Amino acid sequence: MFLEAPRATGSAPHGPDAADAAREAVHAARQRFLRRGRRVRPPFGLASRPHAQELMDRLVAEDGPTTIVCEGPAGMGKSAVAEEVIGLAADRGWPVLPFRMDEVEADDRTAQAVGSRLGLRASPAALMAQVARGGPALLVVDQLDAVSSYSGRIPEVFEAVDEMLEALAPTPNIKVVLVARTVDVEKDPRLTSLIGQEDTVERFALGLLDDQAVRVVLEQGGTPPENLDTETLALLRTPLHPCTSPSSAD
Repeated sequence: MFLEAPRATGSAPHGPDAADAAREAVHAARQRFLRRGRRVRPPFGLASRPHAQELMDRLVAEDGPTTIVCEGPAGMGKSAVAEEVIGLAADRGWPVLPFRMDEVEADDRTAQAVGSRLGLRASPAALMAQVARGGPALLVVDQLDAVSSYSGRIPEVFEAVDEMLEALAPTPNIKVVLVARTVDVEKDPRLTSLIGQEDTVERFALGLLDDQAVRVVLEQGGTPPENLDTETLALLRTPLHPCTSPSSAD
């Protein structure tokens, strides 16, 4: 059974007009996030992978976690998978609010400050609590490594993310996907502590593309796979490398 939405820290205004404004703000943030992703996507698209559906399956599973850490090395296509998950959740009618932590600044140490930086009227957690109204919803925090104590430029802003997670803890109907590099997940003590909460948090590691997926994306880009040697094809199994294949580097 889904729980009632909490009064999250930095809570949004209430009332019919405020609820409509919150839904519009969440929708606008989702469209803005997806537009940025489309701008960096190659014209022939990205290789098909099962990861997004597998991750979504865990979000809807009865025994699934409330928070999933989508992780992998640099260039593994974590943001692309997050975009696919956003689409899958939206297709189910879920409100989805995604944002990137590399868009905030060092002074944004509260959830309310992060919301303001992103052009929202309240904390992202508060907005999700308002629009979910006890039903399923999804908050996606991309580029979490920007606030990592291991390699991030603004590690102090992790406090704002921690505040959001704490605010949403009473409402398992609102799922959270955190996107970060594996090295930061394993080297930042705060993230290590988070993934240690195995009753509510689950790691989801991305792997390499299979050979067939690489061949398909090369053919879509106009590069015959047989023109490439075995070493190059192996290199292109890293998901974002096909974006720099010979046909797309012109």
